[in-house]
Amino acid sequence: MWRPHKPVMSEAPRPVRAVGTRAQVWHGLAHHTTGGLVKTALKMNKSGRIVSRKASERAQSERRLQKAGFTTKKGEFKLFSKKQLQ
Repeated sequence: MWRPHKPVMSEAPRPVRAVGTRAQVWHGLAHHTTGGLVKTALKMNKSGRIVSRKASERAQSERRLQKAGFTTKKGEFKLFSKKQLQ
């Protein structure tokens, strides 16, 4: 028996909410976070978390582990203090 097709839904863009989570901002469902971060201010880090681009770059430049005396040794999979290497 013949049935008429359902009407096709229009591909109209969804309204974007103003304030949302970092994930909502990342996926384009919100404009900014409660702290005011927009998508250009966010980035995905190595472990897949959405983080602030500015804070991430600042933390990388601080090199806290190296300043505390920890470094790496070729061929070993653990941290060494500078005292252990000498």
